[in-house]
Amino acid sequence: MTGVVVANPGTGGEDFVVDVITVAGVALPFARVCHLGVEGTALTVDVLNAALAALKVDVVNGASTLIDDSVFTVGLSGGLAVMGFADDVSPDSVDEGDVGAIRMSRDRILYVRYGAPKAAVLTAASIDQVAAAGDFTVVTAVAGQTTKLMAFDLWVGAATNLKWKRGTTDLAGPAIMTANGANYYHVLSGEPWGETAVNETLVINRSASASLSGRVWYTTSVAT
Repeated sequence: MTGVVVANPGTGGEDFVVDVITVAGVALPFARVCHLGVEGTALTVDVLNAALAALKVDVVNGASTLIDDSVFTVGLSGGLAVMGFADDVSPDSVDEGDVGAIRMSRDRILYVRYGAPKAAVLTAASIDQVAAAGDFTVVTAVAGQTTKLMAFDLWVGAATNLKWKRGTTDLAGPAIMTANGANYYHVLSGEPWGETAVNETLVINRSASASLSGRVWYTTSVAT
């Protein structure tokens, strides 16, 4: 593995900026090595493990990426260590297009921040309606967001048909409830039973006068 020193910041074994490093005939742009040398002269860096120089390179869409292969042997094959930057103080945010260092505490605990979910935690709504036919709004429209119907458990007090709607549009055909005590339900599975469009209400329709009671679980989120 060879390179050329292009900057010498000091004379105490400090880092040298190297513009090109060649591994197994493949030129890799830019690296930093800790070695003392003279600016403008050729610099040779010893390879700690000969297998490192034989790492395969997979070219995908013009980009070179180091990959593992079928002959990789634990304890014998070489590789580059992935290290974090020791920092117990909150770092600045990284701008678009910048490279950010992996951050860890000084006792080598890696900091990981999980992204915010696109959907909010489930919200439950109770339904306790006297006998009436027609539309009933379960969830009002949320500006810029959709409503996902995740689960429901509904009971009727008389024969009627129940139909879920997004605004004025049917989400599915009617569920036929034949008598008092009929149950219409959908268990929570992680996938929505139905979803409104942006800025639409979630509605349930009764075809005939019948009391309606039960519980509905839903989420509101930016459209995906």
